[in-house]
Amino acid sequence: MRFLARLGVERDDLPSLWGLLDGPTASQVVRTLARSSCWGWADVADRWESADERLRRRLWRLLSSRGGWDEVRAHLLAAADPRVAALGRSGLDSWVLHRASRMYRWPTPEQRAHIVALLETADIPTSQQERIHFGVGLD
Repeated sequence: MRFLARLGVERDDLPSLWGLLDGPTASQVVRTLARSSCWGWADVADRWESADERLRRRLWRLLSSRGGWDEVRAHLLAAADPRVAALGRSGLDSWVLHRASRMYRWPTPEQRAHIVALLETADIPTSQQERIHFGVGLD
């Protein structure tokens, strides 16, 4: 894994790495993938529904590593899942305190629509909902 991390992950490497997310090298795989730009939101988020709690924690770490509005989506996705909701809420707490004021770009239409949908199911405080509404231009 260290060799691949140094060499750089390419899109062709992804199928073999997805399987390693559930093994003893999972932490290394998450760190390696988090530093790579060869995967997109859908590559990871599509695995969410079939994942157990342990894998969802790893997927959340990956998705939130993308930063920006994808980070917000990752936290909301987790906050909507009773098994990992605490991760999502704490991630949003951190985002509101440290990164929300530095969101200089609007979310893409896809990100915005997904955030709006996730806000309906996420178990988060009203203050966080209001901050996200403001950030995506709903208020």
